[in-house]
Amino acid sequence: MKTTTEIMQDVLLEIISEGETDYLNRDDEVIKIKHVHTFELAQLLTRDKGLVVTLEDGSEFQITIVKSR
Repeated sequence: MKTTTEIMQDVLLEIISEGETDYLNRDDEVIKIKHVHTFELAQLLTRDKGLVVTLEDGSEFQITIVKSR
């Protein structure tokens, strides 16, 4: 059975993966999401749950999911 943190990870992954992939920044430049992976699929050495979001320009962001209550 999945934990609530794993469920939240799956929800965010689906929203980011299935949603719009082109976004505008403050300078009206288009930012494109290349791919999104879970920490596990990205083979990060952590027990945390989260996502790695890679943009087409090569920028990479890690979103850690922490249950606060």
